[in-house]
Amino acid sequence: MFTTVWEYEVGPEQRSKFIEIYGASGAWATLFRRAAGYRETILLQDVGDPERFMTLDRWDSRHAYEEFLESHQSAYQALDRKTTGLTRAERHLGMLLE
Repeated sequence: MFTTVWEYEVGPEQRSKFIEIYGASGAWATLFRRAAGYRETILLQDVGDPERFMTLDRWDSRHAYEEFLESHQSAYQALDRKTTGLTRAERHLGMLLE
C-alpha cells in the first residue's frame, strides 16, 4: 500500500466547494479512479482548526501512483488549474509506505 498526503488551508467561503471536489466522491477521486491501482481518497478536517484539511490518496503501490501521474498528466494539470483559488495554501506532506 502507498499513500500520498496533502495539507490544505481553506477559507470559509470555499469550504463546501473544496469538500465537494476533494472528497471521496469528488473530481480528484473521479480522476484517480481512471487508473489501475487506485484504492481511495480520505479527506480529513482538523478538529481544532476548521480551515485545515488533509487528503490521503491510497494506491496499491508507488509504481501505480507514478504510472497514473505519467499517463494522466494533462487531465491532472487541467483539474489542478480548475481548482486554483479553492485553497489559501497547499503542501505535499509526504508519502506513507505501508
